[in-house]
Amino acid sequence: MTSVAQLHDALIGGLLALPDFRTNVGDAVWTYLALLKAANHRGVVCKRSDQIAAILKTDEPELLADLAKLVDLGLIRSLNPAPYLVIQLEMWPGREEGPAQHAPARGSESLAVHSEVPVSSAAAATSEAQPEVGGQGEGGALLERVLAVLGPEADAVEMRDLVETYPAETVRRALARVEATPARQIRRSRTALFRYLLTKLT
Repeated sequence: MTSVAQLHDALIGGLLALPDFRTNVGDAVWTYLALLKAANHRGVVCKRSDQIAAILKTDEPELLADLAKLVDLGLIRSLNPAPYLVIQLEMWPGREEGPAQHAPARGSESLAVHSEVPVSSAAAATSEAQPEVGGQGEGGALLERVLAVLGPEADAVEMRDLVETYPAETVRRALARVEATPARQIRRSRTALFRYLLTKLT
């Protein structure tokens, strides 16, 4: 079990160990502290960008600029871009590498806000996906269901890896939340929301 002293040493000590940290981090230090406060036991933050901006009393462009700086300094890693932010604190002690391997590549571009991607019919998505990744048993059926709901925007190989990584019940719950969310409320895409919910529900 990680003690408070270990957390302070790893997270704050790591920040102070950066070369010229006052100049390089600057006002982004407040964003870093807000992320520390919001992180779960695995050092992952799952929040909407507007929620973090409200906590810091700033706007989203300024928040995203701070996050990009923290990414470049190696303090955090973006696992899902705005508006459904999923952020890993890189210096979190004892953390294990998990689903992050399926996340966007590290860098400030992964924090950008993207527009919603239209979703076509479930039948078309299923027929396109089945020749590549279908399978027998519960896992294969669940994967087909994920691809049918998310549509052609979803990468079949990535979705297969996610279905194999997360418990089936978590996948079902995340998928049900995606289905229940009206299209007008999805600010980026169904796939982004699905990734966010998987991490949030774990």
